[in-house]
Amino acid sequence: MIKKEYDLDKKSIVDFHFNCLQGTYFSEIIDRKDYVILLSDLVEDSYYNYVAQTQGDINLILKETKDLFLQRNRKQAVYVTPCSNLYDNENALPKEFASWATDAYMILTDESYYRDFKIPEEIIIEDVQYSQKEEYVKAFHLSYAGDNPDDPYANLPEYYSKSLLRSFDVKDTNYKIYYVWAKYQNKIIGVASMYSDGTTAGIYGLGTIEKYRKLGIGASLMKFLYEKAVAENISVLTLQTEYKSYVEKWYTKMGFNTVFLGKYFVKE
Repeated sequence: MIKKEYDLDKKSIVDFHFNCLQGTYFSEIIDRKDYVILLSDLVEDSYYNYVAQTQGDINLILKETKDLFLQRNRKQAVYVTPCSNLYDNENALPKEFASWATDAYMILTDESYYRDFKIPEEIIIEDVQYSQKEEYVKAFHLSYAGDNPDDPYANLPEYYSKSLLRSFDVKDTNYKIYYVWAKYQNKIIGVASMYSDGTTAGIYGLGTIEKYRKLGIGASLMKFLYEKAVAENISVLTLQTEYKSYVEKWYTKMGFNTVFLGKYFVKE
């Protein structure tokens, strides 16, 4: 299942991210000659509202897209990946665009953890049914709450939960979505999802309610999704997390390797 780094098609990974989340966090993708625009009608922050894949003059691109962001009450932002002519050339951006956040794009390169790890008997991992969607989203919201200053995803705004709930009703898509949760002592205490196109799969929204962390909940969810990916003959298993965070270190332990970055620049 592993795809080695030197074989990795970085554009296909970025495009997978842009397309599989249409109807979840993204709601609109606009293709232009030298760039694309991605927007969300629910998520207000710059994680899901930006210009990307830039190839032309960035100053002209920003001029062309300025009104579009204003009309949607979003900050103008640029997302820079290896698919952009700005990658390693961020100085070309106007000075009023400041670095805001950085994604670590990771792929699974070492499967040994999953061969050795066994889900503890007291932890139950289950597929989530449509009728259980509200329970799932509630557990997601609780898993991404907390006051840990080192947690890059603590206290996610409510619009993320609304976006996730909406995803259960996405019909016209080429992606299969797996929603799973973890139960411990008959309580739902962790969640995750996986989007798949049959070749690439991406793990999103993995979280554990704070008081139940360090019990192996996250590892159990990962093992369950890994086995689904293997059963589907997935070639690339990918995910994103905050660059240089403790979460990135945890996924490294899970056999993932950071292969490139996605950098957000937001107009101040």
